[in-house]
Amino acid sequence: MLALPSRRLLASLIFLYCYVCVFSDVTPPLITDMSFNANQGPSWLIRPGATLSLSFRLTDSRELATGSPPPSLSVSIGPPGSAPPSFVSASNAGGNLPSFIYSYTWLVPTVAPATTFGYSINASDAAGNWAVLSAASVLVLGASTLRLFCL
Repeated sequence: MLALPSRRLLASLIFLYCYVCVFSDVTPPLITDMSFNANQGPSWLIRPGATLSLSFRLTDSRELATGSPPPSLSVSIGPPGSAPPSFVSASNAGGNLPSFIYSYTWLVPTVAPATTFGYSINASDAAGNWAVLSAASVLVLGASTLRLFCL
């Protein structure tokens, strides 16, 4: 004869199934409010020795990994193979959802390995859902083409 599970066990299994199906976290975090600029001159034109700043907000519907920076956050600035950026800060952004603002800086080498620079942000929430935001050739290394003539 086939043994049936008890009502209590059956109710627990149904609850667990519903919880996993309805409440499991499958949504990646959001990367927003991104700012990428140089500390000198026009915001799009950089020179060797300039400091590039990158800041962004990371928000999740449930829970973000913690740490300064958390191990689930990977940030790069500059061309591939560049030295890693320096972590500056992480601050709680407040609001109804877990949200933090992260800031990084990177020093443009005196002998720059490229003429354009970009960034890449890889972030994971506590459930392991990944979000990626990247852009190449955002800032340009060189001299301004603007000239001022006085007559």
